[in-house]
Amino acid sequence: MDEPYTLYFKVDAERLEKLPMPVKHLETVHLHGHEKAKTYFGASYLGESGGHWNVVECNSNITCLLNVHEMARDYSGWFLKYQVDLNAISDVFPEIIKKKGDNRDSGYTFNVVSVVRSGNEENHESFVVLEIPGGMVVRYSLVDKRVKKLWEFTQTGYKFYNEKGLRGVCGLPYIQSLASV
Repeated sequence: MDEPYTLYFKVDAERLEKLPMPVKHLETVHLHGHEKAKTYFGASYLGESGGHWNVVECNSNITCLLNVHEMARDYSGWFLKYQVDLNAISDVFPEIIKKKGDNRDSGYTFNVVSVVRSGNEENHESFVVLEIPGGMVVRYSLVDKRVKKLWEFTQTGYKFYNEKGLRGVCGLPYIQSLASV
């Protein structure tokens, strides 16, 4: 079976190129007499920040890690750049822990809002922004592993929460421009 890919337009060459998708490697599983050594994950976030393409996926319900993959500069593939330990976030914000009776894959409820990359390799402040139940948006530093509340929505008035207690917050980058919009 071919590896999964998507297409991108290479501007300088004016042609479409294949872009490989990340692969989540699992232990070998035997299903109906067939071995399955890898599966393709569904990304919970795909975006660009600071010239870096990132994709985020939840590792498993056992390890409770968020894997932040980065695209290689030559577009040849993805590599694991960071891992976010959701247990560290739940120590500060226990609201992220799923309520009993919700038997999804992970033991946590969250929405990846954004991955922000800033600075150079020696002096950078990169972080993941997550929405968690209770109307909170938190920041997890990928450098020093600190967690901080960025925003808390009021519980009264605005009642647009999904069944997980999330609003579906979306993060968009601010791009400074001289053009008036």
